[in-house]
Amino acid sequence: MAKLAAGIAMVSLMINQDQVRIFFPKQFFVLILFILFANLSFFAAEDMGLAAKRQSEFNKIALVCFLTVWVVLKREDYKLLFYTTVFSFYYNVLKNLVETQTKGRWYAVKGTGGWIGDSNDWALALAMAIPLFYVAVICSKKLKERLFHIGAALSSLMVLTITSSRGGFLGAAAATLVLLLTERHKIRMVAVGAVLIAILSVYAPDSYVNQIRSIFDASDTAEDAWTGEENPHEGTEYTGAERVWNWRLAYMMMQDHPFSGVGWGNYVRARAHYEINPGDTVTHSTWFQVGAEAGFTGLITFMLMILTAFFSLLVTWWRARQIGDSWLSLHARALMAGLVAFCVAGSFVSREYSDLLFLYFCFAVILPKFLRDEVARELLLERYKKRHGIQGEVANAQG
Repeated sequence: MAKLAAGIAMVSLMINQDQVRIFFPKQFFVLILFILFANLSFFAAEDMGLAAKRQSEFNKIALVCFLTVWVVLKREDYKLLFYTTVFSFYYNVLKNLVETQTKGRWYAVKGTGGWIGDSNDWALALAMAIPLFYVAVICSKKLKERLFHIGAALSSLMVLTITSSRGGFLGAAAATLVLLLTERHKIRMVAVGAVLIAILSVYAPDSYVNQIRSIFDASDTAEDAWTGEENPHEGTEYTGAERVWNWRLAYMMMQDHPFSGVGWGNYVRARAHYEINPGDTVTHSTWFQVGAEAGFTGLITFMLMILTAFFSLLVTWWRARQIGDSWLSLHARALMAGLVAFCVAGSFVSREYSDLLFLYFCFAVILPKFLRDEVARELLLERYKKRHGIQGEVANAQG
């Protein structure tokens, strides 16, 4: 997605050289702060070779963010980037269903058995993308087009169940809840949700249902893991409390290295200083991963970046509702839902380098500009005319 965004940006720059106006959005100050602390973590890393990859990713994606915001000037530009993102997901969902999840039989029916490069990463991305699919369905004007998007969204939910990711499930549920709370026609949203639940209950494999149930069974072992009384990695059966043990180790690293962390990619290496028999897994939490590898400073700026994006979208959604801009309101609340999905699912998955998260950040910077464009002005004028009973010609003459 980052490469697609960069390609679109560069082509747009070449075609519209006389129209491009470079500016520095105030929201980008937080992004710059995070990039600065990300580079500090690189230079402070015990093994800079391990940290180099993540540092390079953050620097490149920051450049992509600037390019994207600079070239997306109109709603048409935004729609192109939006649907490019949506169809990128559709392609990858289809690719996974056909190539990796079917090995002579349909694994969604038989149970979790296929493979995805990293199922938790996939689940997190799909949880964030569900609100985008919802927008694509709502914005469809033709029946065939709407049916296509509905089918693609259902296929995405199928892939989500195949990942067997509990964090992905919680993220998708949180995103759906945000969409429900911000929906004016709640009965319609509840009806849609009921249909989806009915469909999922039919084809969801038992192994996935059991995984979801296990969320509520790990409280005791999780508490022991956090206090350090028991190392769940020493058991023979996976309980889920292993994540909490990793969180505890990450928190200890944050306390020992509050300003720079142990360095990007150095968490597994640093475990040797905190465990007798060190494991080789990551923290399984974006927040603890960032905190351990970039310190409290990196974690705070990372969280501020997400909060800035969410607040920008919240204000945009509220103002769009006031002027009657249903298109802008729909996109703003969908992106809010996607960010909430990341915050929830990302609590159980280490995905600090998510391209989709930074793309959401770009969307959050771009959307407020549309509150002042020609479409918004026309809607505001229509709203003013209806409120005051002013005829069209008089209203146009006045303003």
